[in-house]
Amino acid sequence: MDIHPVSVVLARVTYLLAIGPERLQDRGTLSIPVFLGDSVQWGRGAGALSSDVFTMEVDAEDLAGSEAEDEQLGGFAESLTFPLGSDPTELDMLIADLADLASQYTDSTKPIPAIVHVLKARGVKDSQADVVKASSTTLCELNAAGRNHIWGYVVRNQIRPLWLARNPVDVLVGNPPWVAYRYMTRTMQSQFKAMLESRKLWTGGAVATNQDLAALFIARSVEVFLKPGGSFGFVTPYAVLSRLQYELFRKGDWLDADPLHINVAFETPWDLADVRPGLFPVPSAVIFGTRSDEAVALPGEVIAFRGRIGHLVREDDTVIQLSAEDAYLSPYASRPVQGATVVPRVLTFVNEVPAGMLGRPAGTTTVTSARSTQEKTPWKLLDSVETPVEESFVREVLLGSSMVPYRVVWPHKAVLPITDSGVLQPAQMFRYPLLSARWAMVDGLFNANKSAKTKMNLTDRLNFQSGLARQLPAPPHRVLYTASGNRIAAAYTANTDYVIEHKLYWLNVDSEAEGQYLAAILNSDAVAVAVAKRQSRGLFGTRDIDTLPWRLPIPAFDADNEAHVALSDLGIAATETAMTIDFADVSDFKDARRLVRDALAADGTTAAVDEIVIDMLGVNPSGSAILLGDAEVADFFDDEDA
Repeated sequence: MDIHPVSVVLARVTYLLAIGPERLQDRGTLSIPVFLGDSVQWGRGAGALSSDVFTMEVDAEDLAGSEAEDEQLGGFAESLTFPLGSDPTELDMLIADLADLASQYTDSTKPIPAIVHVLKARGVKDSQADVVKASSTTLCELNAAGRNHIWGYVVRNQIRPLWLARNPVDVLVGNPPWVAYRYMTRTMQSQFKAMLESRKLWTGGAVATNQDLAALFIARSVEVFLKPGGSFGFVTPYAVLSRLQYELFRKGDWLDADPLHINVAFETPWDLADVRPGLFPVPSAVIFGTRSDEAVALPGEVIAFRGRIGHLVREDDTVIQLSAEDAYLSPYASRPVQGATVVPRVLTFVNEVPAGMLGRPAGTTTVTSARSTQEKTPWKLLDSVETPVEESFVREVLLGSSMVPYRVVWPHKAVLPITDSGVLQPAQMFRYPLLSARWAMVDGLFNANKSAKTKMNLTDRLNFQSGLARQLPAPPHRVLYTASGNRIAAAYTANTDYVIEHKLYWLNVDSEAEGQYLAAILNSDAVAVAVAKRQSRGLFGTRDIDTLPWRLPIPAFDADNEAHVALSDLGIAATETAMTIDFADVSDFKDARRLVRDALAADGTTAAVDEIVIDMLGVNPSGSAILLGDAEVADFFDDEDA
């Protein structure tokens, strides 16, 4: 059963192809058990599902159009009503006969065709005859008005879910629709939220927009179509296994409304996130369970399938299920700060232009816009901006791609209106005539091309949420780490000239020893695995890192602790190794990171760090995180809404 007509047609064709032309020869009447149907039954409460008749509003906006679950769809002039009866095949043929009759009625001035012979042939009871006659009249009038090209087809299929609700099954298997709340229409959002709240499945808060129709579909399908004691298996987004928005769903206690109680006992799920090629646009899983008297939560243990299709490896593994009760366990949790969002790039990032034969005034340079193929409209349509500017305002900016383990590489340059005292507003730039002239130009271009909803000027946009101001003046000791990707790349730096962009986090530390201690922990394989198990996952692997490392019990640096000092020394040694690697022929940051990690693995540093980190944090270094490299979300945005 599927709600999409095209999917139903394709499934029916596939069903026939599977039977084969030979078996279809010399056959009797064939009924294909593939139907168009709304499994969620939007807008249908318990009363509608247990009713002896089916009513469908002809002009309803869509299947999710009702605002209240306990109301049937209503408020429209035309409806089609049929008795459900006990034989769905006979009912199917009745509606087909009526649709055929209606297709011949094209002149509304003529009498509606009699259907007495149809009622008799299909065994319609006298008590139900008037209801069927009224629906037949509606079908005829729709056809005469040129509106009856689908109603017979739709009604025949929509009756199936209601008939199935009256005759629940032993086993449910399916692939529910995966639609996040943020992509639903407002009407559907209202209905969706109401139905989740009534089933104690609405998490809301920061994850409200990520709540997915898949959870409601499964809970509702079990409620309506599965017998007590019946089993189910559903393909789901991988997020069902671990993400916060599914926390309540994973408990298995889905409805507690006398006299109806819906509990499920979950069984060990399948983790398909590392199957290649990906089976769906996002990583997937399969969940199993039974409808039971007592709820049994989804276990954290999983059966993981990994590798390429046709050569899959099955492994026992675990996932970490996120909860609203989770806490940050490290005393460093309040320190990380995300860098500034420096956009649009065409107006800020620059390349220096070589001086001409006559040179240029001391303390100044000439810059032009640094261009990229990743620029977006309207910024990519702008001409490059080339102007002189005071050298002190050309700052080195670090992006996510500027980081390899234990080392900064490939800093970019940008003209930014900042000093150690803070961010300069346009009115404060008069002391710097070249900057003032350039800023008047780029700020004008920004205002002329920014989106209507952006009210800030360019300076305020660059300093959004004090992303620049919090870095001024830069502290003498900082630890930097990547904000996203399959694993962390971190480094200590004493360079106070660097400006940190939003694809990196930075935190202030008291000394190089403390900085190298944290860099060693963050770069370790053990922490990579522990963080990966807490990350969201996309088709190309794990994604956001953000503040997840600080959910681990990383202790504050103690110079009198031998393990802490040993990690700090290993961080210093790793930095020295990283600094010896020549990246002259390396253009991709992923390759650069791999070179550093390979060198540290070869000299034993990686193993030495992991041994201490595993013991100190109590993390499990093995498991589901396949470290797929250093793919991460592109860190070049050229959009003021990035």
